[in-house]
Amino acid sequence: MEQEERYDVDAAYNESFFGWDNNAIQQQQLAQYIVPKIVERFRPKYVLDIGCGSGQWLDEYRKYKVRTRGIESASAAWTVMSEKTQKNVVKWDLRNKLKKTYKPDLVQSLEVAEHIEEDYADVFIYNLVKHNADIIFLTAATPEQHGMQHVNCQEKEYWMAKMKNNGYLFDQDILNEVLAWGSGEDSPDSPIWWSTNLMVFI
Repeated sequence: MEQEERYDVDAAYNESFFGWDNNAIQQQQLAQYIVPKIVERFRPKYVLDIGCGSGQWLDEYRKYKVRTRGIESASAAWTVMSEKTQKNVVKWDLRNKLKKTYKPDLVQSLEVAEHIEEDYADVFIYNLVKHNADIIFLTAATPEQHGMQHVNCQEKEYWMAKMKNNGYLFDQDILNEVLAWGSGEDSPDSPIWWSTNLMVFI
C-alpha cells in the first residue's frame, strides 16, 4: 500500500506551537517534579528523549548528572532550547529510521506518537526500541484527545501490541508507582496527558 505524502514538520511545529497555551510551563513544572523521582527510582546514567521538543526534561536530567541526548524533528524547537541542550540534540525526522544506535538506560518519548502518521508508526517504534534501553516511558494521545496536529490517536493497546512485537512488555506495576508520584501534596497540577497517556515498558 502506497504511503500518503508527509506533512511538513517545520510548518506544523513553528515557534508559536512551542509557546502554545501553557504547554511549555506545564512541561517544565512536570519535569522539575518527576525527573528527580525517576533518577532516584531507576538510577539512569544516560537518558535518550525522542521528540524532546524544547528540551526542559533534558535540562532537568543534567541537574542530576545524567548524560542526555535528544532527538527532535522541528527546527523551531532550537529557538527555545537552552544552549546546553542544543548541543545534545540531534535533528531527525522521526518518520525515518535512526541510523545511529545510542545505548541509554532509559528512553522517553512524551506526546510525540500521536503526531506521527500511522504509515510511519512502526518506524517510530523502531526508533524507540533499537537502543535496547532497560525501560521506556511513552505517552500517546488516545482517540479524540484534543491537540495540535494529532494525526494518529490510538488506544493504548495499539502501542502495547507494537512494543510487544519488538520485545518490550507493558508494566502496570511500574506505571502505578510512577503515577502515584503525582498524588503527593507537593505535586504540581499534572497535565491530563501525563496521567491518561503514560505507558511504561520493560
